[in-house]
Amino acid sequence: MNLLKEVIQSMLKIFIFLAVGLAGTLYVLKPIYEMKGIAFTGNVWVIWFGLAYILFAAVTFIDVWFHKT
Repeated sequence: MNLLKEVIQSMLKIFIFLAVGLAGTLYVLKPIYEMKGIAFTGNVWVIWFGLAYILFAAVTFIDVWFHKT
């Protein structure tokens, strides 16, 4: 049962970071790109997924770093 709880928490964490990454891409990175004159077209999902992955990895690293057992 403990393993199932950990899996569900990890999946929830992944989906939350995908949502945060999408919001960060659309509301933070898009205006920055447009302000610099860079077209925000094409494979935007790569930027979205990359941002979500970086955030997820950073928070997971910090979580593991501070909660060593």
